[in-house]
Amino acid sequence: MEDPEVDVVYVGSIADQHAKMTKMCLEAGKPTVCEKPLTLNTKDTVELVQFARDNDVFLLEGMWTRFFPAMAKVNGIISSGEIGNVINVQGDFGWYNVDCPFPEDRIWNPSSGGMTYDIGMVSPKDIFSLISSNDYSLSDHSKYIAAVHGASWTSGVS
Repeated sequence: MEDPEVDVVYVGSIADQHAKMTKMCLEAGKPTVCEKPLTLNTKDTVELVQFARDNDVFLLEGMWTRFFPAMAKVNGIISSGEIGNVINVQGDFGWYNVDCPFPEDRIWNPSSGGMTYDIGMVSPKDIFSLISSNDYSLSDHSKYIAAVHGASWTSGVS
């Protein structure tokens, strides 16, 4: 962390180590990109964000879909009014998990957030970022947020 040749740090460890490793980077004054989820609880997240603000150190949660060209395209379509008011959005994100051996793979590790923290937030985050970047109010344009859920039928980890 003390190496002056290191300009920025990317934290890509298992999620239960994110808070600890990110704090070390921020304490060293290094701009830090931490893979999602930034932490596993609100308390740790608030502490990291406040520390970064107080010490003027860059901190970004690495939600990679935020930077997809497709997201910019959808955002442009919504903001142009081309499709009218968005009144309903449904999202789905996942993959065939046969290549994620149970119980060794991180996707099944409940102490590291499991499937919900790993992929469960991708669609809601994309939807919320599109809504907020287009001056939509959830209370004005949405009646329900029904559920965010990820689960494995074989392990029961969600």
